[in-house]
Amino acid sequence: MPVSAGPGVGAAPDLASAAAAAGPGERVTLTVRHKDGTRRTLSARPGILT
Repeated sequence: MPVSAGPGVGAAPDLASAAAAAGPGERVTLTVRHKDGTRRTLSARPGILT
């Protein structure tokens, strides 16, 4: 099940917290707002690198 970073993620530490809450391999859905005001939905899948 995808995890949403939710409203209020406005800085890198907030994004890192959302990704950490998802856990490795679980998708995080993000909505990003561009400088011109347009929005786009992206997804990321955190992993572990060794």
